[in-house]
Amino acid sequence: MNTSLFSNTPSVTVLDNRGLSVRDIAYYRHPDEPTTTQARITHHQYNIRGSLE
Repeated sequence: MNTSLFSNTPSVTVLDNRGLSVRDIAYYRHPDEPTTTQARITHHQYNIRGSLE
């Protein structure tokens, strides 16, 4: 596997006004299609106390 293909692949973290991560966006590349990226989005939801639900 060519590890240089995966170097410098961006990821984004979105924070709310409390500084808590509410969304993570990671980009993935498959070795069979190195020019195509997939965005994988993870959502986080917190209650009023700031605990992850």
